[in-house]
Formats: sequence, C-alpha cells, structure tokens
Amino acid sequence: MEEVKALLRRIIENQNEMAGLKDVELSNKWLGGKITITPGDSSMKSTEISIDNLFNKIISVREKLRVLEQKINHHTKLESNDKLELQQYISRCYGSLTTFNVLFRYQEDKFHGQAA
Repeated sequence: MEEVKALLRRIIENQNEMAGLKDVELSNKWLGGKITITPGDSSMKSTEISIDNLFNKIISVREKLRVLEQKINHHTKLESNDKLELQQYISRCYGSLTTFNVLFRYQEDKFHGQAA
C-alpha cells in the first residue's frame, strides 16, 4: 500500500510540474491568522475564517484560471481574436486578485495583471 501511495504522489507531482503548478507558501506573518468579517449591522454576528483557508481558496481560483487559460490557448474552434479577448479577461482577473499578494511568501508566486 505504501508503494501505491508513493507512486500516486509521484504521478500527481509530475502532472503538477507539467501543468506549471507548484506548492505556494503563505507568508510566515500570516500563519495561524484569522480574518474577521464584520457586518455593518451591529446586531449581527461577525464571522471568522482562517487566513490559511482563504489562501487555499485563492490558490484554487488561480489554478482554475490557469487551466482555463490553457484550454483557451489550445481550443481548435476559437479564432485568434477571440482567444486574445478571453486572455484579456483572464489577465484582468489576475489583476483583481493582486489585492491578495500580501499573503504570498515569495514574490514569484504573486498575481500579475495586464502589465505582466
């Protein structure tokens, strides 16, 4: 069973490597941190979520955007100008996500918008 687990890990690592995916680290200062969402109505209760949970969701969105980008680039029925237009929307999404760059440990993992 351990050999099967090790083989599966290697397969997943190889697929991630081929897709350009890698482990992304949360900046040390945020480890164990929480985000509090406070409603404008003071009679309502605030909600807390872990920064790690939020970070994982942000990384998941980025991974899905990358897959979408690859599918657009390799789509056989889309015209070049359609691909370009869709790419611009994806770049704008990356630009909107730059707000969360403060969470990343390494500069090369941060989001880049259209200027990239």
